Amino acid sequence: MIQIRKIQHAFTAVLVLCLFSFVLCVERAEASTILNLNANLVGSATGPDEVLLLLGPGTYLVHQIGIADGGLWDGWSAWPSNSCPDCRFQSSYEIAILSHGTGFNHYWDGHFYDTALEALSHRIDATFTLTAAEEVHFGLNDCPGCLGDNRGGMSLLITDVPEPTSLVLLGSGLVILLGNRRFRRR
Repeated sequence: MIQIRKIQHAFTAVLVLCLFSFVLCVERAEASTILNLNANLVGSATGPDEVLLLLGPGTYLVHQIGIADGGLWDGWSAWPSNSCPDCRFQSSYEIAILSHGTGFNHYWDGHFYDTALEALSHRIDATFTLTAAEEVHFGLNDCPGCLGDNRGGMSLLITDVPEPTSLVLLGSGLVILLGNRRFRRR
């Protein structure tokens, strides 16, 4: 009888641990930040007018959003008008993570569009992983002295993605819960 009680207590302890991990997993999945990059103020991710965001260890999804989703902009242009083929709107941004190297990653489909909303419909998402807390550098692909005639900007939703290990803990907690119920019925 004492052996059965010890097993029940062990199951309960593991269940509580797994449920706690599930709560942490859910909280991490909901952690997100909207980062608005004004094209008149923000140049390159490695320049003097970059935007820095301190993030903890984990995997992050960067998703371009527009005005309809709570952002300030749908897209940006490096020019004051659509007067030439390359003067139209784009949905591009840069991310520099110093621990990943000295350069930056540029996210852009390489095309220009007549409207900012059309540019947004061709957005490219990014994913990156940090092993330790670090400042991540965000920017637009424009030179520091060229920002005054720009239009619009980029709105990025940065979301902390749950790690697979958290999901494994959740799954094992559910298995233990079901096993505990079966064991008690006997």
